[in-house]
Amino acid sequence: MRRLAPLLLLLTLTACAATPVPAESTIGQGYPAEPEWPQVGPQSLAKWESFPVQANPRPLVLLGQTVNIEQGFADGDGKLAFSEGRIDPDGKVPPDATEAFAKLVKPGAGEPRIKVISVVKGTAKFPTDRGPRDLPAWIFELTKTVGPVTVLDVKPNYQGSFATTTATLSPDGMTLTIPMGKPQEPCPGEPRVTHEAQWLESPTAVAVGLKKITGEVAPGQRGNCAHDMALRLTDYTIRLDKPLGNRVLIDANGNAISVSS
Repeated sequence: MRRLAPLLLLLTLTACAATPVPAESTIGQGYPAEPEWPQVGPQSLAKWESFPVQANPRPLVLLGQTVNIEQGFADGDGKLAFSEGRIDPDGKVPPDATEAFAKLVKPGAGEPRIKVISVVKGTAKFPTDRGPRDLPAWIFELTKTVGPVTVLDVKPNYQGSFATTTATLSPDGMTLTIPMGKPQEPCPGEPRVTHEAQWLESPTAVAVGLKKITGEVAPGQRGNCAHDMALRLTDYTIRLDKPLGNRVLIDANGNAISVSS
């Protein structure tokens, strides 16, 4: 592992991650303070300690579900029927696809049901920690859906919570470019807040997280100045000690981040 290294803000919005707890407002100012974000540390890397970076092929880290709805539904009734698992195989599901169909249907879900039109074996794109990948899948055409419903036909090695931010990796594998949030300019009378990212490298993972730095108070009186809730992003760069390779890029909570070349 390497030391923590500073870089301007990485705002890792995570799915299924702990919600940051806002810090208390500065006394007398009456404005919300910047939240305290999870900090990178050994705990961030813990669940990836046994990740087999030397395995060939590299393990599949799925970021999302094994079922994808490609385009949506024809109407609200179809969407509701699908979400409740009210799907009639209508004699169209081959024996090899029974396990995949079981991920869509809920026995005893009731009526009315949408029906299977066709089922074929093919490939479909699924999100992974190395970007979207074409993977083996069963492709279902259903009444009341617009486009196919695809069901992954391989078992992912790792699946769970994931960060919604993404990163781009340089050709030499050393430099990560990540879209990150930047703090708003302070109103008069507010402290100037900046953010620095921290990263920690291990043999199996690279964890990235956020650190808040509070500076001097902006001159002037607050007046009618106010902040909005918009998330502002810009690209930031992280230079690693060694190529990312097969290591997993994660946020401070240990959630995998998608990396593309």
